[in-house]
Amino acid sequence: GTITRDTTAGLYRTSSPSERLAPNTASFKLTGSVKRFAVASGASATVSVYVRESVVSDGTDYNGARARLVLKANPAAGIAADTVLATATISSEGAFELLSGTTAAVTDDAVLEVCVDCDGTTGWVNVDDWSVA
Repeated sequence: GTITRDTTAGLYRTSSPSERLAPNTASFKLTGSVKRFAVASGASATVSVYVRESVVSDGTDYNGARARLVLKANPAAGIAADTVLATATISSEGAFELLSGTTAAVTDDAVLEVCVDCDGTTGWVNVDDWSVA
């Protein structure tokens, strides 16, 4: 698949650009840009991002599985495997939907990584407006 900047009006949430994930296979996930943030030992973090699936009126309908917000494994911090924090719903078809999830408490000071992934053979997913609390 391809990952590009999308400056098309309506395909970014608050200001241009958004990130466009255009997968080309249903067999493997296309992983968007990885976001990193620090978390103190014993603490957790709540991560939020907006996603939007393309629809026919955009020119191509997205046909893949719903986009997911994924926390990447970090064994040194006590996170043994990639963890899905949130999965989009039908609300993401043609409109931005908030995905939000809370990480497990880390076992040491750490930098955690999150991303959005998707799959499919037509269309795309726009990703925009990340935040961490």
